[in-house]
Amino acid sequence: MKTLIYIIAAISICTSATAQTFSGAAVLGINGCQIDGDTQGGYHKPGIRAGFTVSSPIDKTISIESGLLFTSKGAIKRTQGYTEFKTKLNYAELPILIKYRFSQKFGAELGISYNHRISSKIIDETGAEIKDPDYLNKYDVDGLAGFRFYLSPKFELTANFGYSITKITNDPDMPYWRNNFINLSIYRRFSNHRSQQ
Repeated sequence: MKTLIYIIAAISICTSATAQTFSGAAVLGINGCQIDGDTQGGYHKPGIRAGFTVSSPIDKTISIESGLLFTSKGAIKRTQGYTEFKTKLNYAELPILIKYRFSQKFGAELGISYNHRISSKIIDETGAEIKDPDYLNKYDVDGLAGFRFYLSPKFELTANFGYSITKITNDPDMPYWRNNFINLSIYRRFSNHRSQQ
């Protein structure tokens, strides 16, 4: 896993260093989450996704984006308004996205993200709280795919789907849990900057 982190960091550094221009953006979004394997189906658990990204163009249609984000995932089960089961997972996220722009207003993106768990909490059927249980892995690697809508030169809207490539549990006696989520985010992009070479 350390090797993967080094690869992601190296791609980010090399892209920023070699690109002629780059632009930063502030990101704020909402996740709809579930965990595959925990028997609690449905994207019922809301979560936030916020942070900053940097985008560097490769050519007129393709660019690479990375950043540092806070993202909240998990799952929840409610019956008649009563919470029966809840898993809350907070991560620091480092994504790498390849973006392809089809037109002035529309594009698609594909990538992966490394997620390091900051905190977690599980509320079981009895109402008992378990904080940072040992059976949850400290990291999660997700595959990402989605679309990007260019609303104006400064504002963009993204709609993405994410799914765990790695399992988020490490107990062999438990079902393998995987994060499964959809996300809507608004990007507020800042002015382009030209690198000094």
